[in-house]
Amino acid sequence: MKKWVLILLALSVLGFGAYVYFYNGISNIERMKIQAYNHKTESYDQGKVLTDQYSIKIFTKSLNRARHEKNTIYEMANHEDYLVTVTYEDGGTDEFRVWESSGRYTHIIRAGEGDNFKISGDRNREKLIKLLK
Repeated sequence: MKKWVLILLALSVLGFGAYVYFYNGISNIERMKIQAYNHKTESYDQGKVLTDQYSIKIFTKSLNRARHEKNTIYEMANHEDYLVTVTYEDGGTDEFRVWESSGRYTHIIRAGEGDNFKISGDRNREKLIKLLK
C-alpha cells in the first residue's frame, strides 16, 4: 500500500514539474489581431481578427511549448514579418512581433516585456505559420 502511495506521489510531482516547466503563462486570450508587415511599403496591412477558440489555442499552445527566455532583449537585423496584438479576457493587451524564419526558429518577441519565444518544432511551427498567413 505504501509503495503505491509513493509511486502516485512521485508521478504527481513529476507531472506538476513538467507542467511548470513547459507552461509559459499565456492563457485567457479573447481575441487576436494578426497584421502582416509589407517590406516594400514599410507598413502593416489591415490584418485579420480571430476570435475562434481553435485559432487562439494554436497560438497559445505554440507559445507555451516554445523555448522561453525571460528578461532578454534582441535587436533583430530584419523587420518582423507579423504583428500579433492579443486581447485578454480581462481587457489587457500584448503585442507579439513574429519573425517567420529566423534561422532554424520562428522567433517571437513580446513587446515591452523582454520575453522571447523560439519555436523550433516543425509541426508547431507549421501550424503557427499557417495561422498567421
